[in-house]
Amino acid sequence: ESTGRHAAALAAFDAGLELWPADRTARLGRANNLYGLGQQDAALAAYDAVLAVAPGDPVALHNRAMVALESAGPCAALAGLPDARDDEPA
Repeated sequence: ESTGRHAAALAAFDAGLELWPADRTARLGRANNLYGLGQQDAALAAYDAVLAVAPGDPVALHNRAMVALESAGPCAALAGLPDARDDEPA
């Protein structure tokens, strides 16, 4: 990812997901590289896929919020975040 070769990295993460479809790291890498390629809608869907296998994942939540903020504004970014009050002890 850090080399800027997003298309090659995306292909590698997709290959990894064929072997390990529920792998959080591969799903996150896929999402990050879709964003790097400028495919914001696909990246948002891919971050949702990360959250489907790793609910509450802080990196996926952060990255998803940043993409939503950039593409649709603050309301969209906040809508994708869990309510912090849900985690308060009773």
